[in-house]
Amino acid sequence: MKIEVKNRQQLCRPNIPKIRKLVRQLMKMALKLDPGTRWSEISVVLLDNSGIRDMNRHFLDKDNVTDVLSLRYAPVPGDNEYLTGEIFVNIQRAFQCPSKPGSKWNASRELALYLAHGCDHLMNSTDYKDSGYRRMRRRELGWLKEPAITGPSSNLFKAAARRLARKT
Repeated sequence: MKIEVKNRQQLCRPNIPKIRKLVRQLMKMALKLDPGTRWSEISVVLLDNSGIRDMNRHFLDKDNVTDVLSLRYAPVPGDNEYLTGEIFVNIQRAFQCPSKPGSKWNASRELALYLAHGCDHLMNSTDYKDSGYRRMRRRELGWLKEPAITGPSSNLFKAAARRLARKT
């Protein structure tokens, strides 16, 4: 499966290779929900509040800022049996998430949660009802505890991002 990451925001400097690696790991876990699902490509688009609002308006006819949008596309008839998907994720909102001093939860972990949520949605999980939301959140937080995702290499931003983040 090809993972493509496109940076369409200028508030901070994301670590594209780490984000790509994280999405690959998250999709491996998400595929356990339906092992028969086959993916050709997943594109991750990194946006700010304005960019995600535009995507939300365009795809869902909602004029508000959100954290993540996921779109799953059926295979092209006669081409192959593989799905493609897009995850639009709001980096600015991840930095706006309150973190407590001494807590391990920061903008990088918040972004990882958004990406996990996007991957969960690509596998057709829904959170329209409270029970679905709770089930998805438990699963996503569990994924973020996996050793392949935690650890010193889990910072999804380059060093300068911390300074830039304070300006948002």
